Amino acid sequence: MAKGETTQTTVQSNAPSNPDVNPTLSKLLKGVQSEYDANPKGYYFDKSLYGGMGGTTNNALSSILSGANNPAVGQAFGNTFNEVSDIAAGNRFGMNDPGYAALRGNLENDVTTANLGAFNNSGLFGSDSNRKQLTNDLTSALGGLDYANFQSDIARQQQAQASQAGAYQNTLLPGQTALNVGQMQDADRQAALQGESDLYLRQQGAPTDFLAKLSSILAGNAASGGSTSTTTTPIQQPNPLQLLLSGGLGIASLL
Repeated sequence: MAKGETTQTTVQSNAPSNPDVNPTLSKLLKGVQSEYDANPKGYYFDKSLYGGMGGTTNNALSSILSGANNPAVGQAFGNTFNEVSDIAAGNRFGMNDPGYAALRGNLENDVTTANLGAFNNSGLFGSDSNRKQLTNDLTSALGGLDYANFQSDIARQQQAQASQAGAYQNTLLPGQTALNVGQMQDADRQAALQGESDLYLRQQGAPTDFLAKLSSILAGNAASGGSTSTTTTPIQQPNPLQLLLSGGLGIASLL
């Protein structure tokens, strides 16, 4: 402070009008301090949020997986696909179809037996007319059957070609089923890890979260307690020599 200067100090208090405010705030502060001292790590749910698969779900998945891994299932789908593919390729046409070959053989026997029986009764068995009639009867009966079967083979081939893609997809079902079960099991393991990660983060964040909550309580109520401010202002004192000079000048002006 320079010579000739003094200071003026002003104290301004902004206390709450209610006398109970500050005692209440003091209790709040002590309560917050006590809470933090008692549990500086904060509060959190100390278990993983992962619930895990239930027994019913696990049993069902095991059953599904067991069925998908059954060799008989894959073999059945494979045999169906092979048969459909064989028909679609035209490998079962006419006499290449065992069922039709048997049917045709039975018809041939029936026509021959009927023809020879008739000629035997007439006394013409073994004659040229007998052989010609037998040939005509066989040609008529078997020709009609062969033509009808050819039309049926064409329709059956077209149906097989249309269903071949579906039959192939069926062969993939066991593997696809196993894949689906595996993905569900993978998701369950991932959920377990996520639960552990969540628990770890809550453990690590609880102390600072708790401290932030307590600090927020204090910050929100601190202003209610009022405040006190002190202001110091320097005051310039008049110089004695200046006072004498200014007094002399005043006297001179009166003369």
